[in-house]
Amino acid sequence: MTGWRQAPRGRMARGLILGISLIGAARLAAAEEGVRSRWALQVSGFTHHFQGTHNRAHPSWNSVNTGIGLQYDIREDATTRWSTTMSVGEIKDSYGVVGPYAGIVRQYRLNDARIRARLGLGAFLAWRALDWTATRKLTFLPMPVLSVEDTRTGLGFNLTGTPSIRYDDRRIVSFVFIQGTYRF
Repeated sequence: MTGWRQAPRGRMARGLILGISLIGAARLAAAEEGVRSRWALQVSGFTHHFQGTHNRAHPSWNSVNTGIGLQYDIREDATTRWSTTMSVGEIKDSYGVVGPYAGIVRQYRLNDARIRARLGLGAFLAWRALDWTATRKLTFLPMPVLSVEDTRTGLGFNLTGTPSIRYDDRRIVSFVFIQGTYRF
């Protein structure tokens, strides 16, 4: 497979160690303050693609998106129920290529129950492959985001997706993506 490149395991391991270290530091700070942490760990996700690859050499997309990231609640307004969250990380995309991502999401809190749901719109930048040659390009992805979290355990998920988007002469196929989160 010409041009196919696997992610170095060392880089993922370093990212995991850094993430765990940041979790520990943030948990200590939150415990001392007695407040809900603004930090969450984003972990691997799964993608469902609505179109095939149309490529005989690669008959299926990568649907298991291994990766790690951090999510930070910049602001959550209790009176208006609006929140702003940013995230950064690294993930293996649908072409099987690992690359960084960063994004900002504006969401409206739908409820105040133990299982909290927020819905909004995100703007993401990703250094990702746009074809099977693993040629990468900085890609802008506007996406709706539904976030659900159990406020007692800190466990949750982000659900997002996009319709088919055209970049130059290439197309990002429509997909739905779910990613696990853990607030620490």
